[in-house]
Amino acid sequence: MSSSYVAAWPSKASLERLFASRAFSFSVVIFRSFH
Repeated sequence: MSSSYVAAWPSKASLERLFASRAFSFSVVIFRSFH
């Protein structure tokens, strides 16, 4: 992914960052429930 692509789609980048943080917190919950 080039920097110009990120600059052209700031909303998409923030959306992907939000999804990444949610996926990380979800994986932490799964990890804690199984351990």
